[in-house]
Amino acid sequence: FKTPDTANAYGTLANYGTVLGLGTVGAAVLLSNAGTVFNGRSGATSALIEGGRYGISNGQGEVVNDATIIATGTGAGSAGVAIQGVGTVSNLGTAALIEGYVGVYVGLDGKVTNAGTIESNQGSIGAALNFGGGNARLVDNPGAVFIGSIDGGKGGTAVLELTSASSAGTIVGLGSSVTNFTSLVFDTGAQWTVSGTDAANGLGGLGITGFTIGDTIHLSNFIAANRTFIANTLTVGDGSGGFETLSILGGGLDPNGFQIATSGKGTDITYQ
Repeated sequence: FKTPDTANAYGTLANYGTVLGLGTVGAAVLLSNAGTVFNGRSGATSALIEGGRYGISNGQGEVVNDATIIATGTGAGSAGVAIQGVGTVSNLGTAALIEGYVGVYVGLDGKVTNAGTIESNQGSIGAALNFGGGNARLVDNPGAVFIGSIDGGKGGTAVLELTSASSAGTIVGLGSSVTNFTSLVFDTGAQWTVSGTDAANGLGGLGITGFTIGDTIHLSNFIAANRTFIANTLTVGDGSGGFETLSILGGGLDPNGFQIATSGKGTDITYQ
């Protein structure tokens, strides 16, 4: 159906078909206070919610997407899914897509899980995911796609959690396109390659937990020649006085278990 806005102060909307917003500045689905939106449940992967400024705008609440949510707007403040307060967004299934000028925005204490694609309609120069602040958590599944930057928000704590699956995962750009997280968590059994710099808003500002056999940290643009691990701090040196440090937390780690190998213009760090 077509609507200027679907408005509800509280409630639940389950969409199995198509919801189109008529206006260019409104939302296809607008929940003014709090509510839950399910899009494409029970195998309805062709379900579509498409609006102008927002696909879904929610004061606070939850969005669960198994299909497609799009905002066509190209101006600041436009988002595929925007939750202004406390909220949760789950983009489930490899075919699930959320797209907008900002793909997803959660204002406070947000949790976003991505197993599909979250993207900016501006491509890599845009923002795929922005958290506004508070206690934020991004749960990233192997095979998930982000097109655009990811910002954990400022002034709070932001956790980047890497989950376990049958395949290995890769995330790149910590310190450049992925910024402002405070913790990096490798789930038990997860196998990931994480790439970035030791900048304060990248790998250098993270408390890293769960790093173990099967995981790799790639330090971009740094060629290491040696390493030491003391008091949860891994220091890699280039042999000429330059060094970078990572905070790797957790008991029982053998200082001799960390291995370094050059790879392209960077260094791969593994644990054996």
